[in-house]
Amino acid sequence: MKRYSLITLVFISQFIFTSCEKKQSNIITSQSADEKLKISIQAERYTSLDPWLVSIVLYDKDNTIATAKQEIQAEEISERNVNFTWSNTSSCTIKFTQTDGSQIKVPVTVEYVSN
Repeated sequence: MKRYSLITLVFISQFIFTSCEKKQSNIITSQSADEKLKISIQAERYTSLDPWLVSIVLYDKDNTIATAKQEIQAEEISERNVNFTWSNTSSCTIKFTQTDGSQIKVPVTVEYVSN
C-alpha cells in the first residue's frame, strides 16, 4: 500500500510541476490591404487548465497605437483557431474559436482624425 501511495504522490507531483510552466503561443499577424495597419497577437498561460491570455497589438507604420487583452479557452492559439476578417483598410474582426466550438469576436477599428 505504501508503494502505491508513493507512486501516486510522485505522479501527482510530476503533473503539478510540468503543468506550471509558462507557455507562449507563436506570434500571429495580419495586415490591412493597404498595409498601413498591422494586428499582431500572442498568447500565454501558466497551466494547461488556465485560459490563454491573448495580447492584441495594433500597429500603424510599425508604431504601437493600441493594445488589448482577451481570455480564450482553447487547447492552443494558432492560425487554425484564429481568423482575421478585414472589412476595409481600417476595420478588422478577429475571431477566436474556443475548445467547445464557441467563438469570441474582437472588433478592431481605427478612425483617423484630421487636424
